[in-house]
Amino acid sequence: MKKIRALISSWRKPIKIAAYNPQNFDEIFGITTSRINIFSLVALLILTVCFLLFFIIGKTKLGAQIFGAKQSIDKTDILDQRMRLDSLKAKIDAQDKYIKNMNNVLFGTITTDSMPEEGKEINIDLSKIKDNPSKAELKVAENVKADQYTTSIAEDREIVHFFSPIRGYVSQKFDQKDHQAVDIVAKQDAYFLACLSGTVIYSDFSSKDGYVLIIEHSNNFTSIYKHTKSILKKRGDRVQVGEIIGIVGNTGANSTGPHLHFELWLNQKAVDPTKYIQFGH
Repeated sequence: MKKIRALISSWRKPIKIAAYNPQNFDEIFGITTSRINIFSLVALLILTVCFLLFFIIGKTKLGAQIFGAKQSIDKTDILDQRMRLDSLKAKIDAQDKYIKNMNNVLFGTITTDSMPEEGKEINIDLSKIKDNPSKAELKVAENVKADQYTTSIAEDREIVHFFSPIRGYVSQKFDQKDHQAVDIVAKQDAYFLACLSGTVIYSDFSSKDGYVLIIEHSNNFTSIYKHTKSILKKRGDRVQVGEIIGIVGNTGANSTGPHLHFELWLNQKAVDPTKYIQFGH
């Protein structure tokens, strides 16, 4: 007990803090206090600084995460988010089915079970056909005959402006049976571009065709790029017409030199790209 009293008494003893001129030792500044006053002042400063730091951090997003600040969530927001997720899931499922069908068409994996059955042969008994048409039938025939001489202006299709994916020599032309594409010879490591704006639906490597990139465009067009050295876009990316999307190469077992194998599909049927795009210099 005596030691505690002695310690408290020593902390209460006055001490002087002063600043002196080193040349003549004149006192410049001085203050008389005690150890307990100094300790109290330091403790008060530390508490004040900590309080300010907690207050400042608490007003930021980082403080909300650190101190576990909970934000109220409206039920309507939850329902809206759930509806958005359901809609997005439906779109993704539909896109996956479309891509699967495209892969089956492109890589020849369609089974005979998926092909429609041929219709049964219909036999018509000509003896049961009446030679004398009725008045109603004659009226219909006259209307059909009149329609044959009328002219109608077909709706103009939207004009699609293609961009040549690469300039070069066409080494192999389009053939509907044997080669549903054009091969454009180009320099190794040359860039190739998107022929139209669209969305990447396939971006991967196969041992047969090397690196393959498939882009779905508007107007029911689809462009396919094969045997590339590398692909600069991934599935789901949105590309603009004329944008760099890959590098020409010589990948895949079916490639014999640096070139771009380019296919153009319309309504899920291969068409001759040279009818839409000029590849020459």
